[in-house]
Amino acid sequence: AWREMAQQVAHEIKNPLTPLRLGIQQLERAWNDGVDDFPTRLERFTSTALSQIDVLAAIAEDFALLAVVREAEIVSVDLSDVVNKAAGLYGEENVTVDEKTKGLYVEGDSSRLIRAFNNLIANALDSIYEADSKTPIRVEISEEGRHAVVKVIDQGTGIPTQKLDRIFEPRFTTKTHGLGLGLAMVKSIVEQSNGDVSVESKEGKGATFIIKLLQAGR
Repeated sequence: AWREMAQQVAHEIKNPLTPLRLGIQQLERAWNDGVDDFPTRLERFTSTALSQIDVLAAIAEDFALLAVVREAEIVSVDLSDVVNKAAGLYGEENVTVDEKTKGLYVEGDSSRLIRAFNNLIANALDSIYEADSKTPIRVEISEEGRHAVVKVIDQGTGIPTQKLDRIFEPRFTTKTHGLGLGLAMVKSIVEQSNGDVSVESKEGKGATFIIKLLQAGR
């Protein structure tokens, strides 16, 4: 149990660290180049970075508590804010957010939902890099009855049909690296919010991960 917990913590910590480093390097270049919109870039990155630091702190807290992992704090959450804080970490050139429905609030734990979207976006980036795709990841936010729906869409390598049924199982992975913990964690977080996660994919045609969350007060 200790080993698996440590592996999952390492997996989740790694997701935001690489793009945070890249973002800092991009800010440094922008400062050195004297770009006119540097204050705007700094403000946007600072907001995203602080949210991701909160996520890392929550991961550390969960690990420190081990068997007494804190319960999810289910409250009314601004879905747009959560999605954009995850997507913003990876840059507009890599991830675009399409809010087909605005002003949606869902029941969930903000920090954990950011962790879930971090994992989905990081996986999608791996897939498009492997496929050498130039099409950015698209994250769509919409409404479906009592639920808010978030789709993470990539034009990457896709998932073989025979593996789709097992994609959310712990320690199952389609990659040549990794531990197969990320998507199992996503499923756990979504289900803590009484939500549902599914995937649609064809090998070589990309994948769409679909998260449905109950709207707050509905």
